[in-house]
Amino acid sequence: MSNPPSATNPSREALEHELRVHQVELVQQNEELQRTQSDLATAHDRYRDLYDFAPVGYCTLDAQGCISKINLTGAGLLGQPRAALHGKPLARFVRSQDADRWHLYLRWALGRDTPQRIDLTMNFADGTLHWF
Repeated sequence: MSNPPSATNPSREALEHELRVHQVELVQQNEELQRTQSDLATAHDRYRDLYDFAPVGYCTLDAQGCISKINLTGAGLLGQPRAALHGKPLARFVRSQDADRWHLYLRWALGRDTPQRIDLTMNFADGTLHWF
């Protein structure tokens, strides 16, 4: 004869039921996570396309003023593949007359928590000078 279930010793059926309920909850959470992951991937792809194919050049710089990210338009204007620009100082493309202003601005901007912008004259690949 088996012992009756007690408050400290739940029955096997009660434990199995709890496990099934927990399994259903995990399956639902996994499905929601997969939907969220798919939505994030879609948003990422949309952002990447907006950035890469923008009609203006965009770049992101690291703390040393080197290019960490540049869109296709920016790379085209500088006349080099994006991979070749990664890690290169943006200063090498700044017109010499703007070099001091660029270096002062970079030091100033690094102390800010928000994105900053500056207009510079850049030496583009085709030999022309453009405001950037």
